[in-house]
Formats: sequence, structure tokens, C-alpha cells
Amino acid sequence: VAPNIRNVILDGIVGELRVEEVIQNLIDVADLSSAQIRTLVNSGYSQYSNAIKKMMFDKVPTNTRFVYIGPNDDKTRSECRERIEMGTPTKSEVLGSKFGNFDNAVWNCRHSWEELTNDIVGQGFQGEV
Repeated sequence: VAPNIRNVILDGIVGELRVEEVIQNLIDVADLSSAQIRTLVNSGYSQYSNAIKKMMFDKVPTNTRFVYIGPNDDKTRSECRERIEMGTPTKSEVLGSKFGNFDNAVWNCRHSWEELTNDIVGQGFQGEV
């Protein structure tokens, strides 16, 4: 079953399917609840996106600033909260922190590192660019 789940998620990413379409496709191959399927799909898409971002982050100058984007609410894990509280660290500061990389904290994370740009500010980020 696990290879089938992985294949359906990868097919969805490569085929640029909407999350809802992938969830519907998984219902046919996995004996899981819709909440479990949604977690698998969201985490799969997030891991793929973060892997691509990490490759891009490797190429930017060390003084490039980043921000950890995502909700800061009662569901936010302490690892994510600590990254959010870093504010807008440079690439060097992130790599020199206890986290040491641009990976998400844990499975099913709702957050991601983003390069601090005017686009991010336009999406509601309130800090300094």
C-alpha cells in the first residue's frame, strides 16, 4: 500500500493536480480516513516544495534574508515557534543556528522558509524587508 500512496502523491505533484484531486485518487488505493489522507498529501507536497526551495537556498548569497512563514497559533509546535521567533535571519544566521538548515521542523508542518522579498510582504508579512 505504501508504494501506491507514494506513487499517487508523486503523480499528483508531477501532474500538477490540485490537492483535492490527489486526495480523491488516494481514497481508491488507501484504507485511511480522509484526515489521514489529507495529512499525507499536504506533507508530501510540502516536502517536495521544501526540497526544491533548499536547492535554491544553496545558491543565494549568505546575506540573503529569510522568514519562516505559517500560522503561529495553539497548534504551532515549539520547533516551529522558535524558527518564527528568529524574525528575518540571513542565510548565514539560519545555517549557524541550532537548526543548521532550511528543513521544516517535523512531519505535517504548516510552515516553510521563504526568501524575504516584496512578494512576501504583499502576502501579509508584517516585518521589515
